[in-house]
Amino acid sequence: IALSAIHLLHSGLSSETVMVVLPADHYIGDEGAFKLCIEEGANLARSTSGLVTLGIIPTVPHTGYGYIEAGDKVEGGNSPRFHIKQFVEKPDRGRAEKYVMSGRHYWNGGIFLWTLKAIKDSFETHLPQVWKALSAAQGPSELATAYQTLPSVAVDVAIMEKAKNGYVLPAGMRWSDVGSWDAVYQLNEPAGSGNVVLSGNVHALESKGCLVKVPKEKKVALLGVDNLVVIDEGTSLLICTRDHDQLVRKASEKFEP
Repeated sequence: IALSAIHLLHSGLSSETVMVVLPADHYIGDEGAFKLCIEEGANLARSTSGLVTLGIIPTVPHTGYGYIEAGDKVEGGNSPRFHIKQFVEKPDRGRAEKYVMSGRHYWNGGIFLWTLKAIKDSFETHLPQVWKALSAAQGPSELATAYQTLPSVAVDVAIMEKAKNGYVLPAGMRWSDVGSWDAVYQLNEPAGSGNVVLSGNVHALESKGCLVKVPKEKKVALLGVDNLVVIDEGTSLLICTRDHDQLVRKASEKFEP
């Protein structure tokens, strides 16, 4: 992000130009609502010289996402906007349920808007070594060398959590980071049985809510089971319930050499 901002400034863009940071692999279900959120966020970034993030309106008590707690309301604009009170790490089920019920918590989707000046000032305040090293690098070789010396830290932690000028704009646009097998299930239209078969020869009896992805020639029988994930890929086989798919990363660590 710092390198992108430096490049944009060096290319001659005004320091008041709004920069938008977007994860490339997310699903946006309502593009019209998404565009309106970006326009509102850009206007907020310009008018406040602050750091703006879209807070995804939660639909379920998801334990795999970080949350943003909204503070005081900011007047103006065509939709609600708030000061950021705090970022909250991935919660357990009980806390996630409270967050959804509160109406003050939003999923952190990793979408940010700010002017080039605002993000430059933020880096110079909170991560000055990063901005200095990348600004001084001349050419690919120096850049590669400088990059190896920089800390590996998310912008949420390094900048947003420390900023005094952070704002959250609630966004309802049918969003998913597609970061779990349950998310893949939710984004696909289940068959009449309520099961999603991405690949494989699947026969389901008295089973529903399952996701199956196996080699296309493999035969799979689902008998009296609900909400299972069955993934057969290479030498690995995953079987879990959809509400436990957040443990996949932890399980994969057991098989690392």
